[in-house]
Amino acid sequence: MTDNNLWVLGWLGGYDKLAMTRRVLATSYGVDIEVERDAVLYVGDSINDAPMFGFFRHTVGVSTVTRGLCRKFCLWTR
Repeated sequence: MTDNNLWVLGWLGGYDKLAMTRRVLATSYGVDIEVERDAVLYVGDSINDAPMFGFFRHTVGVSTVTRGLCRKFCLWTR
């Protein structure tokens, strides 16, 4: 579970944003993210964005990410 001053997020099961992104882009837009991963710029703000930051080569983490994910994914930190 993660939280910030605007919302609380929780989920059950083996779901993540990357799995659903893979599914939606393939079925709705005919995009294979394995092939097109360089064409995507992903912007995220939470711990549940970790799979996306790890998969896509072009990512942006907004300020709330620096509390936890930057140690693993950021090229720079404050």
